[in-house]
Amino acid sequence: MAGFEFNSDEQGRALVNVGNTLVDLANIVFRVHDQTGNVVLTTANITEHTNLYFSNTRARNAFTAGSGITIAANGLISANVGSLDLSNANIVIMAGVDSVNGANGNVILTTSNIAEGANLYFTNSRARTAISITGSGTYNNTTGVITITAGSGDVVSVNGANGNVVLTTANLAESGNLYFTNDRVWSNVVASITTSYVPEGANLYFTNARVAAFVTPNLDLKANVTDLTTANVTELNNLYFTNARVSAYLSNISGNLIPNSDNVYDLGSASNRWRDLYLTGNSLYLGNITIKDSGSGVRFLSSSTGTSLPIEANTSSLVESSNNLFFTNARARAALTVTGNGTYNNTTGVITVTGLNIAGSNGQIQYNSAGNLAA
Repeated sequence: MAGFEFNSDEQGRALVNVGNTLVDLANIVFRVHDQTGNVVLTTANITEHTNLYFSNTRARNAFTAGSGITIAANGLISANVGSLDLSNANIVIMAGVDSVNGANGNVILTTSNIAEGANLYFTNSRARTAISITGSGTYNNTTGVITITAGSGDVVSVNGANGNVVLTTANLAESGNLYFTNDRVWSNVVASITTSYVPEGANLYFTNARVAAFVTPNLDLKANVTDLTTANVTELNNLYFTNARVSAYLSNISGNLIPNSDNVYDLGSASNRWRDLYLTGNSLYLGNITIKDSGSGVRFLSSSTGTSLPIEANTSSLVESSNNLFFTNARARAALTVTGNGTYNNTTGVITVTGLNIAGSNGQIQYNSAGNLAA
């Protein structure tokens, strides 16, 4: 309802400020026969109750004919007086009603036939001019529209809302009185509670005396709990540590072997190495290099990109086999010999030719297709 100011009282009733007067919404008429605004009612809008509307039939049925009188369905009243002896009668004819508002016979009147007297007829204009408004509002006596506006000091809205306002804690900001939260209860109440404030119930508090009283009768070798060692306590389901048990477990591991920190621990050492490493997978991850079994050989891949990496190797890192020997000057020189007119030093690799009369073209040495010196 635009222009209205709403409030509530201690009983939770919804109130509206009308002319600086708080009126219970339960006592305000918002609609008349499902109509709002400038409502004009006629008998067509009002349902009959105990007070019935006028009708010709009801008016006619309200009369009862006496002796010698008949009332027709159309309301015509007739009298059967028979024969009258008027010889000795003194008849005085009184003046009667000749017509009603110029009509006679079976006269039916409406407000159109009856002129206004002291009691005026209802009109919208008369009804609108009969009322006025004071306080925070305006009234148009031509249209009948009443507008109620907020006055100085009146509440226009509640937390930005107007109309039928219903507030919850979601609409109200915290101030001095804080809302309940589990965290606030914990920090202000629960966190400060110790066993000193809570009496024992079925669950008893821990004390050294209670532990000693419960454990001591079950100990055969020691009477003092503080003197217990693994030598005094018999193994049950929780077994003691032994090297043999650890070795037996490590020889048949049923899960992953993963260190608890990255790039911290070693597997073996320079002086204590593992002998053989047996793997069933087809990849070995070494830093950022993946050594992969391709089925026909070994591939070196980048672990981050998956691209192939070149193999960096030289003869210094390769072991000679008995069939494929590395090249050396000594081995090359030892593989040569000289026959005929010359000598050969296989230490220095120098070949000396002697006793030849070389007559080549332009003093050049010429060889034939067999690799021999040509004459």
